[in-house]
Amino acid sequence: MVDAPRTAERVWQVEPVRDDLQPGIDAYVVLRRTADAVARYVEAELGEWGITTAQYGVLLHLSKGEQLSLSDLSGLIFRSNSTLTSLIDRMERDGLVNRVAHANDRRVTTVELTPKGRDLLLEIRAHHRPFLADMMSCLSPDELTQLSELLIKIEHKVDEGTCSE
Repeated sequence: MVDAPRTAERVWQVEPVRDDLQPGIDAYVVLRRTADAVARYVEAELGEWGITTAQYGVLLHLSKGEQLSLSDLSGLIFRSNSTLTSLIDRMERDGLVNRVAHANDRRVTTVELTPKGRDLLLEIRAHHRPFLADMMSCLSPDELTQLSELLIKIEHKVDEGTCSE
């Protein structure tokens, strides 16, 4: 089911104020609503293989063949160390990854992809990349480039405190 396109109308207000702050607030709400909708859509698609977006991220990052520490993985998939630990527990239980003691530091545990995990990743990627491209196909290539540039500007403002040019 396809919804009618939404217009750039006032999308959220607690109080009846319309000032120069409102366009930024409206854009934030639309961005947040869109991000949540995309996350649900992608989670549902990956759920067909019994994994989550975070698990898919782990599989992708381990697919290069390197063992990664839990700390490194948590930064790469934007999850806390405690969340990642339970995520890796489930993936290890399902035979997708193995924990391995670090060769030089006994305090560090690394994670590696199993053959089962690699096979699952290859199967998913054959469907997931076209799925993502189709999800974004309502935008032209120029619009996709512009969207990426605009989102990077917001990210830079949040991370660095200034707007990039």
